Amino acid sequence: MPPASLLGGHLLYSLGEEEHAELGRHLDGCARCRAELAGLRDVARHLDSP
Repeated sequence: MPPASLLGGHLLYSLGEEEHAELGRHLDGCARCRAELAGLRDVARHLDSP
């Protein structure tokens, strides 16, 4: 599974230890995925607001 596909699991706190570590390593070197994760966080924040 490519690390980018782990972003949703990260937001839902459903990643295992190894997946979380894999994603962290990937995000360290991938500005595109960091930006995607930031965008997903914004969407999640808006969905959680009243």
